[in-house]
Amino acid sequence: MKYLLCFFFGVTSGYLLATLIDFSNDDIEKVIAVDTSLISLSDNTITQPVINISNKPIASEEAISATKQTSLITTPGSSTDELLSEKIAKLEAESLEWQLKYQRTKNKLMEVTLEKESLDGSSITDQQMVSLRDDDFAQFRRQYKGKQRDDLYEFHQQEDDLNWGYQMNVRISDFIQTHYNSDLVVLESVLCKIDSCELLVSEAQSGGWPPIMKQMRAQSWWNFTSTQSSSRFGENQKNYYYLFLSK
Repeated sequence: MKYLLCFFFGVTSGYLLATLIDFSNDDIEKVIAVDTSLISLSDNTITQPVINISNKPIASEEAISATKQTSLITTPGSSTDELLSEKIAKLEAESLEWQLKYQRTKNKLMEVTLEKESLDGSSITDQQMVSLRDDDFAQFRRQYKGKQRDDLYEFHQQEDDLNWGYQMNVRISDFIQTHYNSDLVVLESVLCKIDSCELLVSEAQSGGWPPIMKQMRAQSWWNFTSTQSSSRFGENQKNYYYLFLSK
C-alpha cells in the first residue's frame, strides 16, 4: 500500500510538472513574439527617415549644417543677393553723382565761356541790334555783347532754313502749344536757322513757362548745347522770356 501511494504521487507530480513546463514555454514564446513585433514596429517608426536607399554614406551633422548654410546663401532673397543689390544701388548712386558733377562742371565752363565772349569787342552797335526786329524783345537783343552779339546779329542776317530750321521750328512750336501749361503762355515767335533758334515767349501767369522749358529740354530731339536766356517780369502784366539756342 505504501509503494502504491508513492507510485500514484510520482505519476501525478510528473504530469503536473510537464503541464507547467509546456504552459511556460508557450507563454514565453508568445511574449517573445509580441515583444519582437513591438520592437520591429518601433524600429520601423524610428529608423525609416534615415534609411540609406542609395547605399551612400549618411552625411554627418556637420555636412548637413554646411549644406543648409550653402542653400541659404544661394537661395533668392538671401543675404548674398541683398549684398549684391546694395552694391548695385551704391554704384548707381555714385554714377549719378559723377554725372551731376560733370553737368555742373560743364555748365560752369559754359558760363565762363559766355562771360568771356561778352567781354570781347564787337563792331555791331546797339542801334543795329535794336533794329533787327520791331517787337517787345528788342531790348533783350541789345543787351548782348562781344561775340554773342556778333553771333545773334549774324543769325538774323541768314536766309530762311527750310531743312533743319523748319523741322526744329515745328517741334518747338508743337511741344509748347500742346503742353498742359500752354494756356498760361503765349508763343510770340520761334525762328530756327542752320544750327540756332531764337525763342520768344510771354507769360500771363507766373510759373507757367519754367515747367515747359524743363520738359522740352529733356526731349530726345533737343540737341542744343548753349542756351542764353533773359527775362523781364511785370511789364504790362506780362512776363517775357527771350532765349537764343545754339547747337
